[in-house]
Amino acid sequence: MDFQKLQLFVDLAETLNYSDTAAENFTTQSNVSKKITALEKELDSQLFERKHHVHLTEAGELILPFAQQILRDYQGLQQQLITFKQQQDLSLIIHAIPTMPNYQGFASLTTFLVKHPQIQLQLHEAEADDLALPAANNSLSFLRSLTLLEGNEYLLTEKDRLVVVLPAKHPLAQEKSIQLGQLKNENFLFLGNHKEIYYSVIELCQQNGFTPKIGYQGTRIELILSMVNQGIGVALVMEKTTQTKQSNEIKTIPIAPEQTSYLYFEKGPEGNEAVQKFWQFLKKEYSNLE
Repeated sequence: MDFQKLQLFVDLAETLNYSDTAAENFTTQSNVSKKITALEKELDSQLFERKHHVHLTEAGELILPFAQQILRDYQGLQQQLITFKQQQDLSLIIHAIPTMPNYQGFASLTTFLVKHPQIQLQLHEAEADDLALPAANNSLSFLRSLTLLEGNEYLLTEKDRLVVVLPAKHPLAQEKSIQLGQLKNENFLFLGNHKEIYYSVIELCQQNGFTPKIGYQGTRIELILSMVNQGIGVALVMEKTTQTKQSNEIKTIPIAPEQTSYLYFEKGPEGNEAVQKFWQFLKKEYSNLE
């Protein structure tokens, strides 16, 4: 059975348009027509009426639910095979916050891969709130939390702290630390969509007597720092996310009182050989971290 024929048949039954079906499947109208004709010959049934406009024949309506079920079963089979192979092979799947390369956890990962070149890495960038969910089987997560996480599934790699990034010409740029209340009139640029950190910062500002004006919220630190450099606003970010992207035109100053965050690897309830090897490597790497 040519499953592409079935997929095109199901898609055409939904769109009733050869052009749309071709676009959805990244092919040509002529190829869709050829595949549908071939399927009709294989089933010895006309599936579509094409005289005035495209619509299913009675035979097509009869066959459609069976075709849909066959495709669902085939997709389920493929997923089961992928899961089985991941359990058997050396595929290391890591879901990580976008700023992972700024942290020691990323350096540990690259060191491990150099020592184990047979292991294949799949690194998936994910929003922090998605990583708050438990890590899936045969995978790891690299995440940030404002609280200390306990359990054998978590491994602390390092700490970070909240800082404010200012233009170098800002009146507060020479301060050694800044109270949040000193920033009450500023336009804030916020990095990421992590609700825990976002609402924690809002709460901290409110405790200091003001609700911050959020002028921009995005996921790319390079863009945030560029906007600070252009004088659009100030940024409250974790210090280590800025270290490789600093310029002489901006200043990074700690916030008082200090707001600490914690970086972790989290392991799912099961792990293939690659996950187990990496987890043991990490436990040795960070055995002395308090």
